Amino acid sequence: MQKEKFMIFQREKKYARPFIKNGQSLDKMMLSVLFALVPVVFFAYYYFGPRALYLVLMSSLSCAVFETTFCLIAHKKVTTGDLSALVTGSIFALLMPATTGLGYILFGNFVAIILVKCLFQAMNVFPPIYCSQPL
Repeated sequence: MQKEKFMIFQREKKYARPFIKNGQSLDKMMLSVLFALVPVVFFAYYYFGPRALYLVLMSSLSCAVFETTFCLIAHKKVTTGDLSALVTGSIFALLMPATTGLGYILFGNFVAIILVKCLFQAMNVFPPIYCSQPL
């Protein structure tokens, strides 16, 4: 196994989940997750009104902006194209109440993307949403 250098610590590179490979790339899997979330977003819009759709869009956009900004500042390869930031933002907004302020959503997205995903590279240990949700 090869060693992969992280910003905070070093450890051996492990295989990414899922372990059963079906030939799909990460961006295709994330796109299928986004397609699976479309009915949930429509139901949230129907049940809670346009505020829910606004939170999902702003959350997804802020996650993409946070990830792109961090990659540009850290001189790393920009990984926004794999759509994982959009999935994180969408799920995070759908887990929050529709009355949640935009500041709480932005802070949670900052924690999920910058602190968990980018700095600690913890996508293989636990999803960033689970770290930022208790906040």
